[in-house]
Amino acid sequence: MESRRISTAGCAGRGRVGRRGRVRAAIASTGPAGYHRRVNSFWKIDMRGIRVRVKVRAGSGVNAVVGPRNDELVVRVRSPAQKGRANRDLISLMAEVWGVPKRGLTLVSGLRSTHKHISLSPEYRGAFEKWVRNLRTL
Repeated sequence: MESRRISTAGCAGRGRVGRRGRVRAAIASTGPAGYHRRVNSFWKIDMRGIRVRVKVRAGSGVNAVVGPRNDELVVRVRSPAQKGRANRDLISLMAEVWGVPKRGLTLVSGLRSTHKHISLSPEYRGAFEKWVRNLRTL
């Protein structure tokens, strides 16, 4: 049986309070050998560059990055999910936020899903990691 502990990593030392006043925190599993799963690990480095898991909320009132939740980066886009408009807005928004050109981003999977994988070219790894460090300090 594995033990569970509550971690508030990425919350600046305090849990996030939900609508009903309960503290929401990420649960990290630890095994007998001291294995720790990264909390909010929405990105990983692979052979083609950096792969980011994204949850898109199309048809929102604003284009914005909400933040990491449940091992995905939650992003709101203004366009509806019709004829690829939300995908185009997603690529434009992420290129602007990360400070990279649009040609450096590729939508790998999830063309018709709200759960998507975006690949970032390896030459822009520094800009992305700088953004992640700033995200963790918020």
